[in-house]
Amino acid sequence: MATAPVSRKLNLTRDQLAQFLTDQQQIRQFELLFSTVDAIAPDVVNEVKIEAGSAQATANEALAELARLADAVELLTAAPVIENNNSVVTDYIDFNTTTPVPALKVGRMHWNGGYTLNLEMTPNVNQAIGESQYYYLKATATITKGQLVMFDGGVGSSGVIQGKPATGVTNGQYIMGIAAENIANNAFGLVASFGVVRGFDTTGTPYGEVWADGDILYYNPSYVGGLTKNLPPAPTPHVVVAAVVNAGPAGSGSVFVRVQAEPLVSQLSDVFISGIANGDLLQYDSVQQRWENVPASTLPVGTATNLAGGATGSVPYQSASSNTAMLPIGTALQVLKVNAGATAPQWVSGAALTKTDDTNVTLTLGGTPATSLLAATSLTLGWTGQLGLTRGGTNASLTASAGSVAYSTASALALNTAGSSGDWLKSAGTAAPTWTAPAALTKTDDTNVTLTLGGSASTALLNAASLTLGWTGQLATTRGGTGTATTFTAGSVVFAGASGVYSQDNANFFWDDTNNRLGLGNVAPACALDVTGGIQTSRTGVTSPATTDGNIFSGTYTPQQLSIGGIAQNTNVDAVTYQLAQYMRVGNMVTVSGRVDIDATATGNTIVQFSVPIASNFSSTAQGAGTAAFTSATVANNSFARLSAQTTDDCIFLQCNSTNTASVSWFYNFTYRII
Repeated sequence: MATAPVSRKLNLTRDQLAQFLTDQQQIRQFELLFSTVDAIAPDVVNEVKIEAGSAQATANEALAELARLADAVELLTAAPVIENNNSVVTDYIDFNTTTPVPALKVGRMHWNGGYTLNLEMTPNVNQAIGESQYYYLKATATITKGQLVMFDGGVGSSGVIQGKPATGVTNGQYIMGIAAENIANNAFGLVASFGVVRGFDTTGTPYGEVWADGDILYYNPSYVGGLTKNLPPAPTPHVVVAAVVNAGPAGSGSVFVRVQAEPLVSQLSDVFISGIANGDLLQYDSVQQRWENVPASTLPVGTATNLAGGATGSVPYQSASSNTAMLPIGTALQVLKVNAGATAPQWVSGAALTKTDDTNVTLTLGGTPATSLLAATSLTLGWTGQLGLTRGGTNASLTASAGSVAYSTASALALNTAGSSGDWLKSAGTAAPTWTAPAALTKTDDTNVTLTLGGSASTALLNAASLTLGWTGQLATTRGGTGTATTFTAGSVVFAGASGVYSQDNANFFWDDTNNRLGLGNVAPACALDVTGGIQTSRTGVTSPATTDGNIFSGTYTPQQLSIGGIAQNTNVDAVTYQLAQYMRVGNMVTVSGRVDIDATATGNTIVQFSVPIASNFSSTAQGAGTAAFTSATVANNSFARLSAQTTDDCIFLQCNSTNTASVSWFYNFTYRII
């Protein structure tokens, strides 16, 4: 009978499809294709009719009609996507296992060219279905592809787990797997818990190791997110993470992930640990049917009654750290000895025993010592002679008596006869010491120091019961004393008086330590040096002042005319004669007086320079000042002049108004400061 069309728009029946499709699976696939076309594009695909009602219709005609159908489907792909929210119920889906791998696209599934389907989960992760398994998580720290990742909690009540690069792991159950892609902090990504991860460095170089294909990789506590081919020592958790598939650099390396965390002893189902302490042991409890930790002190002490592998008389010993060996029994009278290599015990026969007597000590052996020491039945010690000095003896046969004193001769010790009461022992050099009766004791007192003897000191010093030192008078200056009993008052300036005796005279020589002032002639100085009475200095007539002259002295000098470059600096002067002048210095003030004879070139302003007796560095004309005058019975117009400091040449200049050209004697007086 005729079959209904499988496509209303294409008007094709199953019988018509069977004319050129001989496989029932192909017919079923075309039916599904046409049904889909009818559903998603009823207004786009024009009706296609295949006239194949007879057996003579060729496959070529059908294929031509299908080509037109393909063109129509291609138009559909350019149309906007329509969400149908539908599903397909089918018996099975066949995938082409011979086509090339298509372009990667998230959500696309295809045959991987091997033995399973691939599902593109993310732009970076392509899951081989049935051959790999992943965790989808949120990173709490930046995760790099290839790093070992550990569990780090969840995202609230969302059910999304969190992870981070493995570090500080104390429980291997927290290890999740190896990152299959880079995951930024707070971003989401995939971590492989089973299957192959490709495309990262598996040479071991990042961890200071060299990896080879087939190496087993473990959790590495020394690196954050690290792996190692070396099983880490306890108590670091032992977590088998992966095996190296291809030991290659970044981009070519790959590993097969299969996380296996070895449980801690305390996590085993038949082990119960409570209050663990150092030195605890595991003991099986048959009542609770489990192993429990107990202190070592609670275990009963047993005795081994049989060790397998040894004959009668064998001696067990440890031949290696984990192996017990048996040494066969030896022969009679043999002794146990460590072998030459210090690796095991051995039986040795005893050698003949010999003995050598000492100078003082002798040994007698009983039994059969000629065979070995162990065969001797007795050891008898004896003595001969006297113990020598080098051995701590006396090297003599001595009989002690009351009061005797031992002394040494050249080769032995000896005892002398006891002396009389009160005698003292006196050396005789290399001869024997003798007892000697003491002589009477005398004493001589010093000027200042006296000695008083107590007891019966008149007989001997050894009989004195006490020695008492005393003092008398004052210690003389020749002995380092003051020579006086005077108690000096505060402020006294001590000086050597008559015969060098320390003295004070506060009324005329007093130091005020509170204000740091010295008074001469008074006891209340008002300044640093307060003198009541006259002051006289012996430094007079100083012609070449020096620093050792101090700053209070007087002297004479002849002023000089200054010149610069050999040119005199006086003004309106034909001739000038400086007479010997006198000066006095007090502190930094200098007063000068004298006479100078000036022969003016013409009447009018005249300037004459004076050198100073003590150099200064003037910065102002006011730092030196004075006056000069002349009177004459023959020259009219008595006159006056001024003197002031000159800063240019550091000198004093006299300025006057000459009223004639005759030689005039000027008498001057000026004072200046030493700057």
